[in-house]
Amino acid sequence: MDTIENQPQLLSFLEQNGTLVLYAVINGASFEHFERTLYEIEPDPHFRSLFMGTDHHEIRNIAPYLLELSLDSPFLNYLNSLEQQSWGYFALSIFDFDSVFKHYQDALFASCSDYERVYFFFYQSEIAYAYCKEAVEEQLKHFLGPVQSLLLPNYDVFLLNESHPYACCIHNPAKDPQKNEVTQIVITERQLKAFETVTEKEFIRKMTEHLSSLSLAYHHWTLEQKVNFIQYGIEHSQKYKISSHSNIENYLELMLTYGYQFDETQTAWAVEILNNNQLKGSEKISQLLASDSAIARMSVAEAI
Repeated sequence: MDTIENQPQLLSFLEQNGTLVLYAVINGASFEHFERTLYEIEPDPHFRSLFMGTDHHEIRNIAPYLLELSLDSPFLNYLNSLEQQSWGYFALSIFDFDSVFKHYQDALFASCSDYERVYFFFYQSEIAYAYCKEAVEEQLKHFLGPVQSLLLPNYDVFLLNESHPYACCIHNPAKDPQKNEVTQIVITERQLKAFETVTEKEFIRKMTEHLSSLSLAYHHWTLEQKVNFIQYGIEHSQKYKISSHSNIENYLELMLTYGYQFDETQTAWAVEILNNNQLKGSEKISQLLASDSAIARMSVAEAI
């Protein structure tokens, strides 16, 4: 993978490849209201939900989208201004919108060793990056299809460089999906493991930003200290069968409030809840948050 390190280099790359059409593959779930945001910034956007014409066509708030952009597009500037890169990624092609749309809609389902048909979250940038990184040549050709280039956030370097340089996966020549028999994309066991790794990296990155917004002290820690704190929290939360990212996020927030070892010695009420084997992980988090709210209310009452 070649590397494009920042926005000026990205725009320069696009200008040098002026015969290509620029598309954005959008992860709609990363926006509060993608279509509303798009129309507020771009007066006449050319876009379509990849769920259009499928069983999921009524789902709009978390749908993936294909969006055609020009170099002077206000929405291109908006995407490049976002600090987080979970919105999706850029794709360049000589083919028209309908051809690229058909390719990506066909890619919504893939096959892997255990299942003949699985939903493929290729529009999540971390998943696309992991897939491309671990793909053999034929897989990469199939995944790119009519697309010459993908511009993806480089998830292997985010711990060293918070600005997220782009990794550029290039394939030429591209193929017109309208003229080829549709076959499912194949996901290997190695790629499935890579998905887990890169998804955890993205979760850690998001948590460093989130916890920094909650705590000035945490904000001033080194990146290594921030990551160590989060990894410690992930490891300890899983001891208590707390596994979903949303619940781990709550666990980390409690760690930030009550300290690293709030699950062991510092807070008896938390120790009791966490060690209650009759509770599911989500139930433990619900009770912890309820107790935390009660303590906060008592503190306010005492202050008054």
